[in-house]
Amino acid sequence: MDDFSDLNKDLKDKGFNLMPYPNGSKLFEELNTSFFDVVLVNSKIDTNIVDFHTKIQEKMPEIGSIFILNDDNNSKSVKQKGCFYLNKLFEIDDVIKLINEITGKNND
Repeated sequence: MDDFSDLNKDLKDKGFNLMPYPNGSKLFEELNTSFFDVVLVNSKIDTNIVDFHTKIQEKMPEIGSIFILNDDNNSKSVKQKGCFYLNKLFEIDDVIKLINEITGKNND
């Protein structure tokens, strides 16, 4: 899988509730009023992904973040920060496994 529209559809089909945001700014606005279990972040965001993770944790420490990475350059810094991540061309089951690990739930 390599595109978020397919991922969104597949996760909805598996029973997950999704709220897509066009950019990080919109997500941060929503974090003021809403709660999320997990945030899936495309590494094409308009800021450094480790900084982005730090901002999420400062705003809502209990939230889990999964970064979808396009290249190995980002994976090193994400690993060092202890973030969850998947490299592009992953399977839907890989995403579900991480979501379940973060939330402690089982959505088969």
